[in-house]
Amino acid sequence: MTLDHLIAAVPDLRATHRRLRESGFEEAWPPGPFWPSATTSGIALGGANLELVQPDAGVSEPWIDTLVLAPASLEEGRTFVAEGREMEKVEPDPVLLALRGFPPERAAKPQTICTNLHPADPPYPFFLCLYTPFLKARLATSNFAQPRGPIVGLDLQAPEPEVVQRLFTGCLGEIEIGVEPSERRGVRSIRFADGSALTVEDL
Repeated sequence: MTLDHLIAAVPDLRATHRRLRESGFEEAWPPGPFWPSATTSGIALGGANLELVQPDAGVSEPWIDTLVLAPASLEEGRTFVAEGREMEKVEPDPVLLALRGFPPERAAKPQTICTNLHPADPPYPFFLCLYTPFLKARLATSNFAQPRGPIVGLDLQAPEPEVVQRLFTGCLGEIEIGVEPSERRGVRSIRFADGSALTVEDL
C-alpha cells in the first residue's frame, strides 16, 4: 500500500493550480470537469499527487482532508477495506479522456479509469484507488520532478488521533504519520525531504 494522492477542496482551483506550478511543482493533470459537479486538477508533489477540487457549489476556504491509498492489487485492497463499497469508474467523454492523456484512438471509446474501494464509516476520510495500467504508468512518480524531494511526513488532525494513527501506520510506505487531536479532520501539513512543508495556507 502506498499514498497515491491527497484531495484538497479550494475556492479558486485555477488560481491555486497556477500558484503551485509557479512554486516549482509539475502538473499531473490539467483542470477539467472530471468529477460530477466539480472541476479538478492534479499537482505532482513528490511521490504522491495533490488533487485540487472546486465544487460547483463552492467552498469558502481551502481544506486538505481525504487520503487516497493505492493497493498493490484489488485483492489487497479488499482485505484492507473489508466493509464498504466498490466502484469501477468508467469515463465515456473523449474530451476528458484526452485531458487524462489517452491517445485519440483510445479516447474515441469509453475507458475504465480506476476501481475505488470506499470504507464504511472510517475514522478519517480515505479510500483506495487502483488505476488501470495506462493511468498508473502515466501518473508514476518517475514521470515528474520532485523539487522538494519526496513526501516524508503527513501531519493530520482528527477527533480520535490514536485510532487514526493505528489505521495509517505502516500502510503509507516511508511516509511518517502524526495525528493531533482536533474536532475537525484534515491534513495540517505535508512535509518534504528538503525540510519544507505545504500547508492549507499555501493553497
